[in-house]
Amino acid sequence: MIFDSSLKLLGHSEGKGKPVPVDWLKTIKAGYIRVADNANEQLAQAVHSIREGNGKEYRFIDFNQPFYLQKIGLRNSDHFYLVIVIVDRPNFERDKSTIESVIDKISATVGLHNFPYQSQGNNLEGLLRDILVRPNISVSEIKNRLQFDPHQLKRPLSVLCIKAPTTNIQPLGTILTRFISFHYDDYNVYMVENSRPLITKTIMQELAPYLIRNKTGAGLSNSFTHLHQFNQFYQQAVKAIRLGEANTFNQYHDYIALDLLDHIRQDQSLNSYLSPQIQKLAKENSELFKTLKLFLLNHENKKQTALALQIHRSTLDYRLNKLEQEYEINYNAPRESLYVFLSCLLVG
Repeated sequence: MIFDSSLKLLGHSEGKGKPVPVDWLKTIKAGYIRVADNANEQLAQAVHSIREGNGKEYRFIDFNQPFYLQKIGLRNSDHFYLVIVIVDRPNFERDKSTIESVIDKISATVGLHNFPYQSQGNNLEGLLRDILVRPNISVSEIKNRLQFDPHQLKRPLSVLCIKAPTTNIQPLGTILTRFISFHYDDYNVYMVENSRPLITKTIMQELAPYLIRNKTGAGLSNSFTHLHQFNQFYQQAVKAIRLGEANTFNQYHDYIALDLLDHIRQDQSLNSYLSPQIQKLAKENSELFKTLKLFLLNHENKKQTALALQIHRSTLDYRLNKLEQEYEINYNAPRESLYVFLSCLLVG
């Protein structure tokens, strides 16, 4: 059983009158718990009567079996209680080591029940949508509509986008349903907590089957702590989908270099900076240009490049010699190697 700090029952391992057909330890490891509205007042009184004893075993009045009790702190200075009825002691000792190894995951999951940000009239979703529609919205307007300083977020956040042309905000039985969410443009947008890699890993694992089944992609931005930057990080999440692999979960920090190259390509004067030999090669011999680009991306490893191109090593040597002789491209000269590499990346 998992209770919040007010002893409201958040999750438990049994249903109404019969066991749940899912191992409760696996449920905890998966990063989520079932939510219940009822509370056990008798147990609440017993727990509140205990002053100390974190992680110890206790016997409560009117309960036959001993209990294992652990008080676990959350990131926002709140806490919750993990209470386990000890029925089979040998198995419990084995399970306890498993429980202690996933305590951090339990705290991350339970902590998501109380998302720490609110706005006037509980309309934070509307404010976030306004920030997307109006990128130049003033910080003072944002602050006036909030119950907290937008410059001092309690926890780092990220923007998660799932490509979904039609509105379907909660298609998943995952921890995403506990975050701020709304539909904008062609995406389901979530403002998620990003304080620990564990949270991202849990979201990634639970989203994977949905993305494959629905043939869609998800993108996660870098973390931020200033709410007025929400638009910027929304764009990062969208770019992660566009630049990343299809039907999977992509993080923007893995594609930031590609985004930088796209940004540079928008410069109308770019051609005047690029190597004339590389531009000529790309225009006249696309196969040879691809060979050079891949060779440089593989850190001039001939074995990896030949395997990637599915050609013989001698064929690769022939092409590299041709680059030097016919196009006068000296890709390994100390003062030219970086210039040649950047030109290859920016030409195409």
